[in-house]
Amino acid sequence: MFDGPADTIERIVQEAGTHVAAVTVLCTLIFNDKQMILAKSGAPIEPGEAQIQPAEYSLCRFTADGRAKLVIEDAVTHPLVRDSKAVLDHGVAAYLGVPVFVSPDVAAIICAVADQRHAWSKAEVEAIDTAARQAAAVLVTGEYTEQDVLPIVPVHA
Repeated sequence: MFDGPADTIERIVQEAGTHVAAVTVLCTLIFNDKQMILAKSGAPIEPGEAQIQPAEYSLCRFTADGRAKLVIEDAVTHPLVRDSKAVLDHGVAAYLGVPVFVSPDVAAIICAVADQRHAWSKAEVEAIDTAARQAAAVLVTGEYTEQDVLPIVPVHA
């Protein structure tokens, strides 16, 4: 048994991170003026140390606003995000984000970011889609067990 949803979502994000060629995979919450990073692949966020960024550094806000998957291969030239501080100041060059729906609202975003232009494969998109579905199931059921973190089976591109 895990401690709660944050621990389980951290494991979901870690698993998704093994299936994408990205700098990191994140789970974020979007607010009007900020983004909170709940989990990230690689180095986990320590309890009580959630990372908060101003909204202008968030590409996930575009996913939340659009309420749909957002796939960007070249953020530097993409008209929606090219002027974002995430691109200009943090060097985000590619982005793949999927909303986590908890009926009917967007509860969070699972995303992958890369520091180079990247053509997201079908397998990578499916890995992030799967992670978003798993995170939604965890948030809806309120139960957090080992079975909530299912292996993501790669799809052949």
